[in-house]
Amino acid sequence: MVPADYFLLADAGLEEFTRRFLGAGGDPAAVDEEWQGYLSGAYGVCLKEQTAENIARKEQLVALIEGLLDSSQPEDAGWRGQLRTSVDELDALERPFAPDYDRARWGPSSRDRCITGSRERFPDVFVEAAVR
Repeated sequence: MVPADYFLLADAGLEEFTRRFLGAGGDPAAVDEEWQGYLSGAYGVCLKEQTAENIARKEQLVALIEGLLDSSQPEDAGWRGQLRTSVDELDALERPFAPDYDRARWGPSSRDRCITGSRERFPDVFVEAAVR
């Protein structure tokens, strides 16, 4: 069982993946690792659409959110907006995880750390958006 879009990128091959991944701002040093992650099916578990662009964007958003959480400034409106926007964008890219199976396989997911964790740690940041 693989996601419906798995073979689109697999059939295109590593060269096409690399071109698209780097074109989306992906880290050149991570191409081989991300390609292997894609081939393993891991990105089919976590991404709604497993494109090279979404893989690159997911990694960018995870790094950004983790950086924001490490240097939290909840009283700063710019920080709050950036966290909210980044978490919402990552949430739109990622699938929900199976509660037990996926976490047993990989441990805490980026969804746990960056989406759920951010919303639990800073609920006011996300309530603001709902009030608007």
